[in-house]
Amino acid sequence: LTWLPQTYNSTTREYPLIIFLHGSGEAGTGLANLSRVNNTGLPNRIANGFNAVAVNPRTGVQDSFIVVSPQAPTWSYNYTELKHILPAILNKYRVDRRRIYLTGLSAGGGGTFSTFGSRDSLFIKNFAAMATASSAGTNASNGYTAVEVEQ
Repeated sequence: LTWLPQTYNSTTREYPLIIFLHGSGEAGTGLANLSRVNNTGLPNRIANGFNAVAVNPRTGVQDSFIVVSPQAPTWSYNYTELKHILPAILNKYRVDRRRIYLTGLSAGGGGTFSTFGSRDSLFIKNFAAMATASSAGTNASNGYTAVEVEQ
């Protein structure tokens, strides 16, 4: 599920990217199940009219974001899949590679932690920041303890 800024097709500029990983209740396959991704989190807000726009507090400049919410067939995605998903997104859309953000909730939060706990420093450097909500499965992530992942 992808949301593009209103100006995307009328410009050639690059946009910041938010990748949102859903919870296990939003998992599914095919177009018939894609609407599940809109049940919670950022995709739900966008489906209900929220425009993914933010103002940079340092510069005062308003910017729009590309938002990609890949739907996993079960549970949610994690580092193992994201290392293949991110290059596909970067090949398809004009993304400002300095401003790629990863977020998720519940199972998707666990997937976010698994990415930053992956010890794959080259891949992790693709992301400017991460944030999670109600993360599942953070007790240990790729050899890190929950405390080490959160630091």
